[in-house]
Amino acid sequence: MTSIVAENDWLDEETANMAREGLRTLVVGRRRLSYEQYREFSRSHQEAALAITGRDANMQKVVSQYLERDLELLGVTGVEDKLQKDVKPSLELLRNAGVKIWMLTGDKVETAR
Repeated sequence: MTSIVAENDWLDEETANMAREGLRTLVVGRRRLSYEQYREFSRSHQEAALAITGRDANMQKVVSQYLERDLELLGVTGVEDKLQKDVKPSLELLRNAGVKIWMLTGDKVETAR
């Protein structure tokens, strides 16, 4: 998200701080479109949606071109996402039994720790 919002000095630092605290971060932004920009986006999106081949890539390209750029930063949230009860003891039992544990996550490394 930091690459598509207007430059803001504290955004990277703030999201990194939240991630280190184990919080899931969500950056909220918006982009206002004029009526003409919306019509152009809508036409391009409809055209991409009707494509027989490369539909997903074409739709993503349209969204990136018209919506996911020059966003105005509205705010940042950090949500606590704790492990469920008994996860830690269960993992310890599995490790003690010789089972190798891998954690797969889409989180930032700081959040996953």
